Amino acid sequence: MQTTKVEQDQFRWINHNNTLAHIPTGATFSWKYPSSGSGDLIIQWKYAADVLPTGECFHPGEIEEIARRLMRLHRCHS
Repeated sequence: MQTTKVEQDQFRWINHNNTLAHIPTGATFSWKYPSSGSGDLIIQWKYAADVLPTGECFHPGEIEEIARRLMRLHRCHS
């Protein structure tokens, strides 16, 4: 099955901008140690590896790659 391209606009900040969610899959990302500068994340994958009811299928590694990039940018601007 062909995977759907992960786009930045598929992500939203939730929980007072502490958690980043990939809206199509419900996967969420938050810093394990928010004040440390560590790159360790808490990841809840939800439906990231599933074929969604819409027929979309996302590659979890691609979701994580974009999430990490967005989170690093957010950390720099906070």
